[in-house]
Amino acid sequence: MADGELGRNAGPEGLTEASRCSTFVLMEVETLGIARSLGWKAHMRCADGYREGTRSVRRCVYRKPLDLDTLVSTRGPNFPLSRLESRLMCPACGSRSVTVVFEPPSNREVRSG
Repeated sequence: MADGELGRNAGPEGLTEASRCSTFVLMEVETLGIARSLGWKAHMRCADGYREGTRSVRRCVYRKPLDLDTLVSTRGPNFPLSRLESRLMCPACGSRSVTVVFEPPSNREVRSG
């Protein structure tokens, strides 16, 4: 085995070095509480537009970051991420058709945090 290389029987002491430690972990993030604790960010955008009767007047371009602390406080830490879109409304046009995008932290953010 070459110098500095981890072998199959290497002890855990080699895994704590920053150069060998992976910040990429495969895990399911299904609730607001887990997403918040892992440092995720959430953004919403309106997926609909302004309407007058049956004709579209102009497309709504509302976009905002969501505060996960507030969402956890109001909906609880066990609230499923998959149901969040159905509970939100665009404050600009009143549409219930919104899209929520969740953004995990980058490796740089994980290492510095």
